[in-house]
Amino acid sequence: MKIEIPRRAVVGEIKLEAGEYLVSPNVEGGSILLTGKGGTFKIHCTKRPFKGKVRSIKVNFGPGMGGPFWTLTLLTPPQNEWVAFFKLEPPSK
Repeated sequence: MKIEIPRRAVVGEIKLEAGEYLVSPNVEGGSILLTGKGGTFKIHCTKRPFKGKVRSIKVNFGPGMGGPFWTLTLLTPPQNEWVAFFKLEPPSK
């Protein structure tokens, strides 16, 4: 599964360049792995219970409630949701 980060972003202490990244779960470590731009980045995430049943891994990445923050949501079987928050740089003028 891939995501496209439109502008430079910061997740905790990790700085990411804009571009395409491959997403994979690291459920034992409570993190999401992003691979791209010459490296693999371990992104800390929060596990939340998910009410629905998940048959396959699903990824959603997009703007949150406004402002510079975007949300990466990863659903994994049977009923897990992993969430990480990205702060994107403002668009260049």
